[in-house]
Amino acid sequence: PRAAGWAVVALGLASAAAWLPTMQYDDLAYHLGLPWQLLVNGWYALDPTHQVWALAPWAGDVLQAVAQVVSGAEARSAVNLGWLLATAAGLWQVGALVGLQPWARWTTLALFATLPMTAGLLGGMQTEGPATAAMVALAVVVLDPTVKRRLLVASLLFGLLVALKPLHGIAAAPLLAWGVARGIGRGAGPGGWALALLSMLVVALPSYAQAWWVSGNPVLPLFNGWFESGYFPAVDFDDPRWQAGLSPSLPWQLTFDTDRYLEGWDGGAGFVLIALAGAWLAALLDRRGRGLAICAGLAVVLPLLPLQYARYVHPGMVLLLPAAALAVQAWLVPRRAAALLVGLCVLDLAFQANAQWLLHTGGVKRSLLGLGNDTALFEERAPERVLIARIREQAPPDAVVLLLSNPFHAELAGRGRTVDWYAPVLKADAARADQDPSGAEWQALLRRHRISEVVLDPATTSPARHAGLQRAGAAPRASAAPLEWWHVPARSGSE
Repeated sequence: PRAAGWAVVALGLASAAAWLPTMQYDDLAYHLGLPWQLLVNGWYALDPTHQVWALAPWAGDVLQAVAQVVSGAEARSAVNLGWLLATAAGLWQVGALVGLQPWARWTTLALFATLPMTAGLLGGMQTEGPATAAMVALAVVVLDPTVKRRLLVASLLFGLLVALKPLHGIAAAPLLAWGVARGIGRGAGPGGWALALLSMLVVALPSYAQAWWVSGNPVLPLFNGWFESGYFPAVDFDDPRWQAGLSPSLPWQLTFDTDRYLEGWDGGAGFVLIALAGAWLAALLDRRGRGLAICAGLAVVLPLLPLQYARYVHPGMVLLLPAAALAVQAWLVPRRAAALLVGLCVLDLAFQANAQWLLHTGGVKRSLLGLGNDTALFEERAPERVLIARIREQAPPDAVVLLLSNPFHAELAGRGRTVDWYAPVLKADAARADQDPSGAEWQALLRRHRISEVVLDPATTSPARHAGLQRAGAAPRASAAPLEWWHVPARSGSE
């Protein structure tokens, strides 16, 4: 009972991160786009002109959009809590299937809940949350011979992982292969295998096929040096921040030098890779946990080959927990096993806030004290959201909005524009206009792109841009320090 109680407390503490409003950079620049377009417009514009990631794998955002359209408002928190509970339920089943005693199963759930990135993912719309739930569910299907239509269910889960992100499919491929070796397709016959393959493709490929049809690149903007889509420069997209390189010390570096591998602080990836490294090796000696330990190890290693980014290893780390707990249960007496695993929970919990900047700055406490009013947090960290809400209420529904601050234009439901790298054409136009100090080029840019509303920071906006706004007759309408919302009047018939 004590193990169960503490596991529930740990899950509750992690779930508090779901109280946070949507404020992550990628969410405001991209992930909110599909849910808001479906809510406002009833359709999603598969157009990468103003957001080059618009055709990227969108399975996770579709699931967020379903909840948002049904509720009529952003519903990220509820969706993420669903993934949290699904992962916890799956871990409980995996623990039972490999032979964990009840106290060890509860402790596995607590280990998952206290992993810093578990809470960090609840505060955003990244794919690692649903990918973790799907990978654990796939492990259940592989391990449990009583699951009905195992081959079909495994194919659908694997298809979902691929649809979320290609890297998740690569990480889960050993698990699927292990399932085939364990006979998940036994007795299915050629028709069953054909149905499973077709079902997997139907789930996995729509976004890639649509991207290829629209842009000529199924993974735009990735590998565009090969596909040469006109929507992005003909170079392979790369993020040098996560190219620290592979080495035998990488688990140590991910644990103790985490800020090189994550937009967080040291310890933000948790201590599982170091604290349970010996338990993982011991699990390889136990036939009950050997296959799971191998698949979990590969699910950690494979995503690190192209990019050394800590968030990508989270599903593999969670999958590792039952196998490691089994080894601890087998090799240590219960009191010492509990001390090791509980101590790891406490250590991870102490560094939980290091996984995400909003947790690190006391966002949960401030959200609780604000009783659901997120305006103060928005004004401090994402004032664009404050002004966009006002634009949505006060500007015409077809108003086109240009953000000259951060490119947080996703929630504008297709009406947002940015001069950031997400929109190469508009970025190039802005660079040319910046060369004209008179502002005439900027005035022409605003007219050409039918911009009627502009969000900017007066302190950082260049003289050429200020001059262009003045020539266009723009004037401030509202502010959310340090940003201002300027309205650009429509061109008169005499112009």
